[in-house]
Amino acid sequence: MLASLRLYVPEGSTSARLAVDGEKGLTAVEGFFLARLYMYRQVYLHKAARAAEMMIRALFRRLCELGPEPGTPPVLEDLLRGRSVHVHDYLRLDDHALAEALAAYTRSADPVLRDLADGLVGRRLFKTLRLGPQVDSAAAEVRLAEVLAAEGVAPAYLGAIDRVEIDAYTDDEALMVLRGGGRVQRLLDASPLLRGLARERFVHHRAVFPPALRARVSAALADMT
Repeated sequence: MLASLRLYVPEGSTSARLAVDGEKGLTAVEGFFLARLYMYRQVYLHKAARAAEMMIRALFRRLCELGPEPGTPPVLEDLLRGRSVHVHDYLRLDDHALAEALAAYTRSADPVLRDLADGLVGRRLFKTLRLGPQVDSAAAEVRLAEVLAAEGVAPAYLGAIDRVEIDAYTDDEALMVLRGGGRVQRLLDASPLLRGLARERFVHHRAVFPPALRARVSAALADMT
């Protein structure tokens, strides 16, 4: 795709704009947007990835509530407290530093922090329940909160409704297609595939919760799936 990029000056303009050159470039652009869509559907929004992200968010919220916790890197402590950090210190907060912190949290005296860290380290992730795209997220959140309260699960952010909407393609006139004879077309006019994608919106809608609540949550949200 990069090799097919060209600059052209539209008629009546003095500023250059970006385009892809002919059929080869158009095929590369179509492939790029299809690959992007597949990555969202199969990787970024996979239920395990979303559950792990929810657990990490909950862990950080718990750290904010607890105050200084053994094993927390100083730069992470500063970030959690809203303090400014030097970019050099921030860059030292790599995967190894976070993995060591998670290992330390598995020995925490706080049961919430300990369970979250244990689950992430041992890959015992929160469970998810797929909800219908038309379901009202606020109503689902109320029901989930009722289950959490009835089961004595606290804090409440250990359960959440996760809704993400993706437009498969959004028209962008910043990129055009150069045809023979200097003719220029919008991507949507040149590509039936992109026209089809532009009409599609994919909704990923799930309830995310601790594994022990699976049966109760499934029953409470049965008519929303």
